[in-house]
Amino acid sequence: MLTIWLDISRGLAALWVLLYHLEPMIAPVFPAGAALARLGDLGVPVFFVVSGFCITASASGVVAENKRSRHFLLRRLLRIYPAFWASVGVVLATPLAIAAVSALKSGTFALEPQRWWALGGQDWLAVLTLTRVFTGAEAHLQETFNAVNAVYWTLAIEIQFYLVVFAALCLRRHFWVVLAAVTAASWLTLPYWATHVSGLFLGYWPMFSLGIGLYLLVTRTRRPPRAALAGVVLAGALLALCATDPVWRVALYRYLAAAALFGVLAWWLAPTEDHLARARDGGRPLARWPVRGLAFLGTMSYSLYLIHGKVFTLPMMFARQVVSPGSLLFPVLTIAGTVGLAAVFHRVCERPFLSRRPPEPAPAAQRVSPAAGPPAP
Repeated sequence: MLTIWLDISRGLAALWVLLYHLEPMIAPVFPAGAALARLGDLGVPVFFVVSGFCITASASGVVAENKRSRHFLLRRLLRIYPAFWASVGVVLATPLAIAAVSALKSGTFALEPQRWWALGGQDWLAVLTLTRVFTGAEAHLQETFNAVNAVYWTLAIEIQFYLVVFAALCLRRHFWVVLAAVTAASWLTLPYWATHVSGLFLGYWPMFSLGIGLYLLVTRTRRPPRAALAGVVLAGALLALCATDPVWRVALYRYLAAAALFGVLAWWLAPTEDHLARARDGGRPLARWPVRGLAFLGTMSYSLYLIHGKVFTLPMMFARQVVSPGSLLFPVLTIAGTVGLAAVFHRVCERPFLSRRPPEPAPAAQRVSPAAGPPAP
């Protein structure tokens, strides 16, 4: 089911996004790495494809086990909102921590003005409910959350994906028809730029739909044909075109090309899942520990994605006290420190909700009214 493969992909995508935001720090000491870091925003479409795969798998399980649709939605909401709200607290506290650390050296506590100070009550309600994408007329949705944390815009789109799949589950007999209709509408409206700045999910559903397609291919084909390799080459060529041609350099088409490349590549490499499982569970140490480490990075990728853009300044301040900013160790220590802080955040703020599951309602025959008391033994 590509569990390990997708975990590793998700972890590397989160790390790639982190490198993207640290590119100015990397460029002076490692130009080749900076070239890779500049493409780090392409980790976002990887997340959308992985989400399409995982959410389709989860929804299919709900259908197969005849669970209630609300069970699916509650699990998805628990997955997104608690860690997101905790990350908002971390984002707001980070400037205070930076000022406190600086005060230890300078003796003066100086807190720089923050953009989020200007937000009012309605603004904060829109931020905390992830509906702020509908309130602005910015050129890119991330600008609607820039005052707090730019990466939150993808969560606003992700929540809408969940709601669409939930609606399809509510119409269970027509589940695949609903998904097919939404997918067709998303591809037909793809050329219209207004679709992508309206705040609605439709402009980004094509990437999610590639994850749905990946799920269907992986679960319904035993082994990808050799033609899948041609698909990798074609998607790679499209991505190269988007990176070099000024007309195709629009972020949306770059994202879509990257999503296509990743989706086809994941399908082609699906048979390696068994090899990864053997390496993780009992392979040689040289293979076992890298696989386990990358899989864990995937497990905590949501936490890393949520807080990296703000908290990296803390390990950066400490790294500056140890090594020169002109040293390669400077970005390495900053990256390692940021990942470490994200691991702590994952353990404290995200992991407790991963183990929680909404209670399953009892079958109708076993339900007892409050007045009736417990069933007889």
